Amino acid sequence: MKTKPSPRRARSYVVKLQGGDQYFLEMWRKLVDITMSQNQLTYNRPERHA
Repeated sequence: MKTKPSPRRARSYVVKLQGGDQYFLEMWRKLVDITMSQNQLTYNRPERHA
């Protein structure tokens, strides 16, 4: 079951992230690492350089 997006919950997560909560900082770093690695794979595709 999916939950409906909640602006209140999103704000609370941002507050925790900006407040230095270690769990949220770790999750943010993982998200950034995954995003950057996937962007690099896309950038490295041969058809991009044609």
